[in-house]
Amino acid sequence: MRPTARWRVALAASFLLVVLLGFLVRGAGQRPQFDNLVDNQIIEVTEDVFFNFTIIASDNEGEYPLIFTHDANTTTFPSFLFEALNGTHALMNFTPTNDEVTLTVDDFHAVALTIRENSSVFPSNSTTISVWFNVTNVNDPPVVTNYTPGNLSLNT
Repeated sequence: MRPTARWRVALAASFLLVVLLGFLVRGAGQRPQFDNLVDNQIIEVTEDVFFNFTIIASDNEGEYPLIFTHDANTTTFPSFLFEALNGTHALMNFTPTNDEVTLTVDDFHAVALTIRENSSVFPSNSTTISVWFNVTNVNDPPVVTNYTPGNLSLNT
């Protein structure tokens, strides 16, 4: 017995309904979230002091591993290092230099962090936040690089 066109349409519609209901029940369309950072967060760091921070992210839909990216300006903030560790964690670690010291709010180093779902079935949702790094200056002692005395005789 050969299926009729009406039967094929009904079967296709039923399949589509099951897929859509499963998509909605799973909470489709929810974005992954940063668990320990917020948008426009200011992070205080100190020149010449090692900074280490583990970013934690989660996804209510369970589409792991999450994909971590950043857009730090490596020209003005060359010490910034970023590494995705696994599907839910990434690492920021660096030692800011004197050249990266920020004097005003306008000098803060902005870094956009993005997490994206690893979905092959539906378009990936993503979340992007900006974090701002304020690098505090350390009053370094002077360093004598060259000294030539004018007179080497002893005064007695």
